[in-house]
Parts: sequence; structure tokens; C-alpha cells
Amino acid sequence: MSSLLNHLAGAKRSTVAKKMVRIEAFQDCQDRPNTEQYLKNHNHIASLKIERIKMDQYISADYVVNRPVKSIHGNIQMLKCESKEPSTCEFIMNMKIPDICSQLVEKGMFWTPLMDAIHPQIKCPLTKQVHHITNGSFSSVSSTPFLTAIPGGTDSFWAIKFTYSDIDNVEAGCMYIVFKLYHVKVKQ
Repeated sequence: MSSLLNHLAGAKRSTVAKKMVRIEAFQDCQDRPNTEQYLKNHNHIASLKIERIKMDQYISADYVVNRPVKSIHGNIQMLKCESKEPSTCEFIMNMKIPDICSQLVEKGMFWTPLMDAIHPQIKCPLTKQVHHITNGSFSSVSSTPFLTAIPGGTDSFWAIKFTYSDIDNVEAGCMYIVFKLYHVKVKQ
């Protein structure tokens, strides 16, 4: 009986390795003017707060839509970085996404927990209004296989520059996100 209790007690203290994506930066693109005129005519992030509670991370902010967009067309530039600093990044790839609207509401994607935390819900067409993000997060589940498949993917910082426009190709906004995949030990 005592060996069973010792075994159970030991099981409570066991640890497992877990992969976790941590957002290091979530902001408007820094190579755009931060002027009142620019912000008045483009969509942008305001009042950003990233809170870390133990292993979890929560994003709260306002997403201000100043430029209505009927159909969102995006360009994602992916960069691999030695640190959080943009000067340490090298270009990896560029992806054009012709219609993001349908993908915004897809469930099971790494952005789903963030999108579920936005009120009013973001949907196309984007209309002039402020969307509030309250305790949103990103899921590491769907992004982990992608990063682990790239050589050095788990040892690097990653930056995504997401530029989006309407069908007329006039830029509506630009976001810059830096993240890293961490290996952590979690008690079970």
C-alpha cells in the first residue's frame, strides 16, 4: 500500500515538456508615420496591454478602424530574428492572401482565441468603429508544427509584418508581431 501511495505522490510531481508561443511584440508597423493624419486615415492598434499570468498570455487593446475595407487582401512578410530587435531579422518568405475575410472566422486556427476576444466581432466589410480586444490570446497548438519544421525554428524569434488593403490595393493598416516558441516544463 505504501509503495502505491509513493508512486501516486511521485506522479503528481512529474513534469512534461510543453511548447508555448509567447508574443514579444504586437504593434503597428514602426516604419509607418505615427502622425495624427496617418492614424486618422488608417486602421491601427491603440491602448495595447500584454499581460502574462504564469504560463498564459493575454492581449487587451483597441483596434481602431478608420478606413472601411470591403474585402481584406493581405501580405504577410515572415522574418527570422536573433532577438526581438528588428535589426537582427532576416527575410524568410512572403505570402499573399487574397481574401482574409473568410479566414478570420475560421475555428481551430492559432488566431481563433484572439478573434473570439474581440467585441464587436470583426467581420467583413470592416466599418468605421473601435473593436475592443479583452484578454485575447494566441493558441500555440496550430503554430507549433510549422515552427518545428523550420531549421532553427524553435531557437529563433520570429516577426510577422502583416500589411492589408482593400481590393483597390490602398493600404488600410499594418501590424508587426514578434513571437518565440519556448520549451517549458509543466508540472502535471
